[in-house]
Amino acid sequence: MKITARDIRQKQFQKSLRGEAPDEVKTFLEEVADAYEALVRENQALTESLEAASRELEEHRSREKTLQETLMAAQRIGEEMKEGARKESDLKLAEAELMSEKIVANANARLIQIVDDINELKRQRLQFESQLESLLTSHLKLLAATRTSDPQISVEASISGAMTGSMPPMQGISARISGIPSSAPSNASMSAVQNDTDKKG
Repeated sequence: MKITARDIRQKQFQKSLRGEAPDEVKTFLEEVADAYEALVRENQALTESLEAASRELEEHRSREKTLQETLMAAQRIGEEMKEGARKESDLKLAEAELMSEKIVANANARLIQIVDDINELKRQRLQFESQLESLLTSHLKLLAATRTSDPQISVEASISGAMTGSMPPMQGISARISGIPSSAPSNASMSAVQNDTDKKG
């Protein structure tokens, strides 16, 4: 049963012959009531303080929970950013490696082309040298033949070759062999040689 200070003050006792003095009992009851009221007020104040502390603690817990969630979200975002940066770095590295491989491949292809061009030039040079050597050999044989044959025939062969373009002019050589000056023959001389050749034929 809940007792209040009013109940204490209004409490009535039956009187008896040997009962206590009423004034002392009333005074004591007043003191008890006052003490009880003080305890009730203190208890109420403590209860209110406890409730306020509980509310504050709950707010702190809510803030702490929010802060933890924020920190976890920040950590997750940080990890995602790191992973994204790593993937981007790997992609750029792969692109750079691919570009490097393409550059090396192009350089190798260019080197092969240059080597092929050099080999082709060497082949053409050898072919030209061979043709030139063959041509010089032919002229040397012709020169050797003219030394043992008629000088006039040598002159005719040189003039005929120069006119037809089948061999380079050998006017200086033929002229020296035939004993005439080393100069280009005149039209009259060429006609005379041609007439003489026709008669021999």
